[in-house]
Amino acid sequence: MVVDLGWTTRFHLRQIAVSNPEWASTEKLAEIADLKVAIRLWPLVLGDTNLPSLMLSGAKINLERDRDGRATWQFNALGEASARALTPDEANEFPVVGALEITDSVVVLIDKRTDVALNAKISHAGGKAEKADGLEFEATGNLGGDSLAVTFSGGPIAILRAGDEPYPLDITAQFGPTEVTARGRVAAPFGKREADLRVSAKGPDLAAILPSLNLPLPHTPRYAMTARVVLVNEKWTSTALDGKVGETDIAGELSVDLSGKKPSVEGALVSRKLYFDDLAPVFGLGSGKTAPAKPDETIAAKPQQSGTPRKKTTGLFPEIPLDQARLETANVSLRYKAESIVSEILPLETIAARIALTDSLLVVDQMETGIADGMLAGRVELDARKSVPKTKLKVDFRGLGLKPFFAKSRFVEEMGGEFSGRIELRGTGNTIADTMAAAEGEMRIGMNGGSVSGLLIEAAGLDLAEALVLLVEDNRVPIRCGRIDADAEAGEVTLARVIVDTDDSTLLAGGKLDLKSEKLAIQIEARAKDFSLIDLAAPVRVYGAFTDPAIGIGGIDPLPFLEMGEQKNVDCAKLLQRAPSDNSE
Repeated sequence: MVVDLGWTTRFHLRQIAVSNPEWASTEKLAEIADLKVAIRLWPLVLGDTNLPSLMLSGAKINLERDRDGRATWQFNALGEASARALTPDEANEFPVVGALEITDSVVVLIDKRTDVALNAKISHAGGKAEKADGLEFEATGNLGGDSLAVTFSGGPIAILRAGDEPYPLDITAQFGPTEVTARGRVAAPFGKREADLRVSAKGPDLAAILPSLNLPLPHTPRYAMTARVVLVNEKWTSTALDGKVGETDIAGELSVDLSGKKPSVEGALVSRKLYFDDLAPVFGLGSGKTAPAKPDETIAAKPQQSGTPRKKTTGLFPEIPLDQARLETANVSLRYKAESIVSEILPLETIAARIALTDSLLVVDQMETGIADGMLAGRVELDARKSVPKTKLKVDFRGLGLKPFFAKSRFVEEMGGEFSGRIELRGTGNTIADTMAAAEGEMRIGMNGGSVSGLLIEAAGLDLAEALVLLVEDNRVPIRCGRIDADAEAGEVTLARVIVDTDDSTLLAGGKLDLKSEKLAIQIEARAKDFSLIDLAAPVRVYGAFTDPAIGIGGIDPLPFLEMGEQKNVDCAKLLQRAPSDNSE
């Protein structure tokens, strides 16, 4: 150590080291290669610490916290007493620093409680006490395996000591492909925990933002957002939230309360236009998954002769495992509304729902979805409190139009009618595929009036119109009414009752859908209302993979409940009496 005595005494120290506790993974808490500090003696006599200059080079700080909460920066009883004596309680007790410079130094943080691993190299940090000069900071390194770059600029050091006004700052942090900027003011040290910042963030996936917070954010496509963020005590509130997730706009407000045992997230978000494709990553789709074929593409892909169905190449249900650990990290109460929806798959129009996550129990309720000129309401519950999650789904739908489901096909003009019903399913599993493979429940659907395109039946080939005794007029097959009752047990759906009544025949169907293998085997038969056509009727089979079924005619025994004879019109009112139909109440 070199000491230059005077009213301003200068110290030059080399190779300073401070030991870590025995349990730490590194031997030293701090190592400083070179430290130069100047101290004015006269203010020191009066109880003030005045440092005209503080220059530090070649420092390495190792900070570590284990899963039990022990931290290397915590001291034992004697050390804590010394630390309290040396630590200023008010801003005006903070040392006056004239010029600060830190170069070629490293800060390492390992926090096993939050799984944060930070290794930052400080190329340069400096500032002066004068009003004109602010504090500047640059660091590079890695955070959780991603590259990290941080730049910081703030107000003069003198503001920190004065303590009577907020401290201005401007921070940009980039870790991997994620970039976050914050500009605004924070309360000076020793004051309240308050901040008022304008924050912007962009990156490839919301789930990867600020990993140290460990919030249960969903996986998303690329996003870019801005918001005003205010901190009061332990609660962060973001207002004027505005941005995009994929092509979907998002606005509203969110708050994160960190005062409890786990973060509590509340908020309300709204989208003027939701692009349904942007939801795919949330459900584990988008990676190796393909959208279901459009109606005319599906028909075009059907084999024109009976035979072995095509081999299934793509599963309908996602097999992405649920990340249960993420559901344990926070409690959430969030409302979401989309005023319009763009979808290439389903005729969705609007959606409004509440998402509540409480101790690994996720509930989506108060759900109202506009779809196909009708309305769907329901509740989805995912209970991940045990090793194997349980899922419950209950939805009621009213007045769904058949035409919108074929809006982008050449059959749209001849499709008509509305249907209503209810679906209730329960299942267990860590993926959607596993849950469906264990599904139990029931489905009830009723339809009163409408029509099916004759072109659709002709496109399927195999003389289906003749086999099902359907006379096509003006490219339409009028439907008087219909009902589907199905029950699911252990992933197998049994068609308990399927009746479709047309002007020319009554169609009856039976069979099964295996949700585990994603295959179906359904038999359809017609009861002709005109005996002159009865000899043309033949059983129709629909079988094979959900995504690519085959159609065949004949070669199977009639359904046991099919009796030959003169068929009269079905009593539609009676058929739909217990079915949830708009016109049967």
